[in-house]
Amino acid sequence: MKLHRLGNWKYQKNLECMLFFAQRLDELLFHHSIDTYRYPVMSLESLCDEYIRTYHDVKQNIIGKSNLPCILEEFVHLLSSDSVAIKILSKGFVEKFEKQYQSWDDKDKFDYIGYIRRKLGNFTYYYGVVDLLKTNIKKNSEKRLVNKYASIFVRLLIDYGYDENYVYYILHKVFFHDKVGSYESLDMFFDTFDFKMKQYDVYIGFSRDISRLMPLFQKMQSPKMEIAMVDLNNLPMGIKARKQRTILEFKKIKGLDRYSAYTMVQEISSFIVNAYGFYSHIPDNIKTHGQVVDENKNIIKINKNDLLKYRVSALSREDSNKYADNLLKLTFLSFRNLREISKVTRIHNAAVASDNTSDSLLSLWSLLESLIEDDNGDKIGNVKKIVGQFLKSAYIEKLITTIGNDIRRWNFDFYNENICQNNFGENDLEHTFAFIAFDSMDEKRKLLYSMTDEYPLLRYRVYFLNAQMKNSKGIKSLISEHVQRIMWHIQRIYRARNYIIHDGRRDDRVNQELVINLHSYVDTVFSCILKLMNESPYRDSMNDIVVTHKIDIAIMDEHMEKQEKEKVDKTNALKYLYYRIL
Repeated sequence: MKLHRLGNWKYQKNLECMLFFAQRLDELLFHHSIDTYRYPVMSLESLCDEYIRTYHDVKQNIIGKSNLPCILEEFVHLLSSDSVAIKILSKGFVEKFEKQYQSWDDKDKFDYIGYIRRKLGNFTYYYGVVDLLKTNIKKNSEKRLVNKYASIFVRLLIDYGYDENYVYYILHKVFFHDKVGSYESLDMFFDTFDFKMKQYDVYIGFSRDISRLMPLFQKMQSPKMEIAMVDLNNLPMGIKARKQRTILEFKKIKGLDRYSAYTMVQEISSFIVNAYGFYSHIPDNIKTHGQVVDENKNIIKINKNDLLKYRVSALSREDSNKYADNLLKLTFLSFRNLREISKVTRIHNAAVASDNTSDSLLSLWSLLESLIEDDNGDKIGNVKKIVGQFLKSAYIEKLITTIGNDIRRWNFDFYNENICQNNFGENDLEHTFAFIAFDSMDEKRKLLYSMTDEYPLLRYRVYFLNAQMKNSKGIKSLISEHVQRIMWHIQRIYRARNYIIHDGRRDDRVNQELVINLHSYVDTVFSCILKLMNESPYRDSMNDIVVTHKIDIAIMDEHMEKQEKEKVDKTNALKYLYYRIL
């Protein structure tokens, strides 16, 4: 999470929940937030749509029937705790659905999902979410609900056609750039999203001369859209031509916001350039530049920042050198290591650098499949097992690393004086876990709470993590929820992979978000493998590590099953932090 200066806020205690909402939205939309804290890939509505599409594809034998139960399982999980949806559908209906759906045949399930989709649609669910947020924010209460429904709100906005970059822009304008002193800012923020189509003129520039393709672009013209080539020697007022060999003007483009209008133009342009490249065999290495003119004649430069390579935080040069040095030592221990590690780094780097979502998804997925020695006819099941085991063992460490970085960014002196000096552990990660989990750190946490009036999101996160991590039962619940979400996503990613390979079909909007999560999974899995290889005295291969890790996790899982509600303290903390018996 980022801490923004509140110089434009007339801060009052009764506005705390609104500030929490603004900070949570910022975290949901920030490109470098970890997947746990970003907005979800699916909403109840989009899950209904996914189920309906998949049902039809199953009927046409495009995809296997086994894809349906996991969608329904995820849907029921979300529905059962969604007070807005329950209010719309009625408590009796939802209880009936939860209890009986497994006994229904496929057609009945399909009909019920279609019914639910219609009841939630036409903005009914969206405005229910907005009303709940407004009510709780203005009551200055229930941060738990605001936290949950803020993420659903963002997901719905994007589902209905707003671009995440525009939501992010409006968030910053209303809550961090303009003056804030009352709930008028909150109403202004929600009112901005009126779902009315606006008209834009979009200029897309190309780094190469594509003037010969102009006849193809002109075939795309319609009464609602005019396309013309711009004379670079006579540019319209305010339009820039830097690094652009050809600029096309698309007039009268309809969109909910400037970014979605530009995305439409870019998709058209990419289609034409790729169609030409298919026959000319000219590599598609053309860079594009976007400029949009809105209805008020304001010119906005559009930076293409939704690619995978912009979604990851780069390490410092010092850390990069250190990890690269460790990687090289492992690589040259044996020829087998050289072959395995060079393959991983080559495919991973190509996937991150690619501008093509499908290519990135297929490449990253292939890395996970490479960890399977023998799939026994159940490739997806084995990928789930391996990925689930590594992400399970890394999850608490990931959350603690994130909150430690957040506290340091907020107040480095507080971190240094109250966390680094707490006499537990050998590194910052272990110090931070003690601060979060130990009862003995209660006074230090209260000190943080007293200092974070203007950072309610950090206060809420520390309080929540403490409640979950202070005993084994809470940690088990936290990990179980996380792994379950990952299993649904892995199945969804595999389905997207099969559509691309077998049907040539893709949904770039969903796939862009899936590939962000997939990249996170791949990085976590292979970082764990390389770390364990580096620690092993046996010159283990990647497969050796996968097998050893599987056994270690099975032992820890069995321990957690037998474990009652054990309080986390200095005698047992490390096994819960690293999720293995040490």
